[in-house]
Amino acid sequence: MAVNVPSLTTDDFSFGPGILSLVAITSDVASTPEADLVDVGGVRSGASFSVSRTRLDVFQGSPKSLQKTFVTEESAELTVNGIEWNLSQLSDALGAGVVTGTGGAGTTTTFKFGGSLNVTDVAAKFVHVMPSGDTISIRLWKAQGAGDLSVTFGDDLHEIPYTLKATESATTWDSGTANGTSERLFSITIVR
Repeated sequence: MAVNVPSLTTDDFSFGPGILSLVAITSDVASTPEADLVDVGGVRSGASFSVSRTRLDVFQGSPKSLQKTFVTEESAELTVNGIEWNLSQLSDALGAGVVTGTGGAGTTTTFKFGGSLNVTDVAAKFVHVMPSGDTISIRLWKAQGAGDLSVTFGDDLHEIPYTLKATESATTWDSGTANGTSERLFSITIVR
């Protein structure tokens, strides 16, 4: 008999890859329909989502004791390693560049990069289907590519990194509604 087994719900277990979809935001977040997001194609297992908050602790007294904590910085970052060459999505992930061509069979697609001071805003969604069939969706209302690209042309599949840093957005693109003051970077939704 097993010991130290907590009360658990196996339907909440999760492993494996997901689907990353992106689209450049051309005017404002609220006018970017969720249906416009485009799947980047095959990805490796091992996507990561991280959130960090820089805290300012205020101490008083003798001996000093913590009285209040404030947050002075927040960030959210989604990293996914793609395994398909998709130059349009690569441009969105890097936050700059110009893509010409359609990318269809028998055509030529070209990505040119360098010299832009601006970083393109994108809407990003990562969806993972759990073994139970439930889905976890991470939506970055507005994000910018980290601007880094390093691809190793080796014997294994080539991996194209997509690193997206959330930026503050007053509205959502899935419904166009206003975000509250504590809802402006991302949302995580589980659908059962």
